[in-house]
Amino acid sequence: MLLRWIEGIPYFDLTQYAPAGIINRIAENIQWILKGLAHTAKKPLFSFSNDFIDSLLETSERIYFGVPREALQIMRLRIQGIHRRRALNLSRAGYHDIDSLLEASIDDLKGVEDIADVLALRIKENVEQYIENMVLRNKAIQVRLATKMGKNTDSILGLYDTHGDDLSNHIVELLRDELKIDADFVGKKDQHGPDIIIHTAEGIIAIEVKRCEKGRVSAIESEEILGKGAKYKPIANVTIGYPDFVEVAKQSAMNSKVTLLTVPMLGELLTRFWAGNVKTDGILALLKSGKPCYDIDPKYLKQG
Repeated sequence: MLLRWIEGIPYFDLTQYAPAGIINRIAENIQWILKGLAHTAKKPLFSFSNDFIDSLLETSERIYFGVPREALQIMRLRIQGIHRRRALNLSRAGYHDIDSLLEASIDDLKGVEDIADVLALRIKENVEQYIENMVLRNKAIQVRLATKMGKNTDSILGLYDTHGDDLSNHIVELLRDELKIDADFVGKKDQHGPDIIIHTAEGIIAIEVKRCEKGRVSAIESEEILGKGAKYKPIANVTIGYPDFVEVAKQSAMNSKVTLLTVPMLGELLTRFWAGNVKTDGILALLKSGKPCYDIDPKYLKQG
């Protein structure tokens, strides 16, 4: 029954097993058990792989919502009026993640079965608000940590509140003054070059800074650094993005070897550096990693 439930089979076709209310109750109990197993699988009790743990957590969510993997991101948004059936309709129409919903027009969404005018507008507003809330939550946490450690909160606020060259210059100041990394802003000198270069003993790290006011940094934008930084023959290419990168950019970066670092992640690196949990060498190793940085890998915390 649960297998058919997470495949998105309609309630009507599941009544051979149990009434809708009982199906929901069973699903809630099983997802709770799976979530508990996922936490038990972690250290210190056990040390199962992160992939295995993530699989358990994803399956627990799918059982809770009763949707296939393709509709899971929509359900996570918890948009008022988007229940299981509508999430499945959106997914079947090709709208199965934040990026596709951001790119869709109101008229596009209205073309989906059971999505009327008001709901189409609410979806757009909710997706944009979801991204903004994620950023604001990170900002608030990092400002609180900076205050607790007696650090200047302007270092954090500048990451979230500045734009254009001001943001690039602010990042250079953080790299130099706070993280003790030899960095220069070069964006003004060459419009066809990178925004920032870092000097290391092995060579130059080229960095491009991208900020999107609505939506997320695209795959094309995330890889512009490959052309802009080429003349420096860098040992690593980095794109720092605000607020985040689209999923396609993250997948593409694994092949292009561009390190993707979000502004909120840079803020987290800064607070961890202040706390003594990460050293300069570890940050440089992360910048040279050539892959998307979803979180701070423990191996970088141990360096330096």
